[in-house]
Order: sequence, then structure tokens, then C-alpha cells
Amino acid sequence: MFGTGYDRETDAIFVWFGPEDEKSTHAEEVAPGILRDFDAGGRVSGIEVIGIDVLDVGERMKDRQAAA
Repeated sequence: MFGTGYDRETDAIFVWFGPEDEKSTHAEEVAPGILRDFDAGGRVSGIEVIGIDVLDVGERMKDRQAAA
């Protein structure tokens, strides 16, 4: 199972793998503004991209969420 989301406060988009309610135990920045989240077993549980507005994706994601 996987899902996606957008957080307006942090201007971040995220993709998670596995159950939606499973929390990550830690994150690792792999490039400026790009993080990998890990579950308790050390497996990658998600990816976050912070500050997506500079990637010209933010407005499209905001519009998409508003329409949902």
C-alpha cells in the first residue's frame, strides 16, 4: 500500500509505503530538501520533498488537493 500527500505549512509533498498510520522512526536527508523516512525495522517507509514551490509543483498540488 502507498499514498501521497501535501503539507501546506511546510510546502512539502510526500509518498509513503506501507500502512498510512505507520509512523517513521527517523529520516535521512539525501539531498537538500529531500528526505527518506524509515520505519522501526530500518526499511524505507517514505520520501519527502520539502519546498516544492521552487520546483513549480506546489501550485498544481494545492489546486489538486482543493479539488478533492
